[in-house]
Amino acid sequence: MPQPERLPTKEASMVAKRGRSLGGTLFRIKWVPAPDNLTRFTVVTGLVIDKRSTVRNRLKRRTRELARAELARVKNPAWIMIFPNKSAIGKEFEHLQQELRTVLIRAQII
Repeated sequence: MPQPERLPTKEASMVAKRGRSLGGTLFRIKWVPAPDNLTRFTVVTGLVIDKRSTVRNRLKRRTRELARAELARVKNPAWIMIFPNKSAIGKEFEHLQQELRTVLIRAQII
C-alpha cells in the first residue's frame, strides 16, 4: 500500500483504544472518523490466525489488496484497522472481497 494510505502505528493504537468495532464472518474492523479527511488502512494478523508467518503474511497481503480496491468507494473518510479471522485463510478472493465490502457498508464507510 502506498504511504498515504497506510495507518501509522501511533494512529493505529488510538483506533484500537477509541474506535468503534464491527464484525463479520471473515473480518472484524475498528474505525474512527478521519481527522485529516484521508482514509487509511492497516491489517492486523496475530499468532491466533496461524503460527506460520507465511500464512499470516499472505492473508495480510490479500487483505491489503482488498482494502486498496475499496478506497475509491469511500464516502466517509476513516482510519480503519482490519482484523481477518482464521476462517479467511484459503478463501477465494471474490468471497473475501464480498465479505469485506459487506462489513464496510454496515459500518457506513462505503
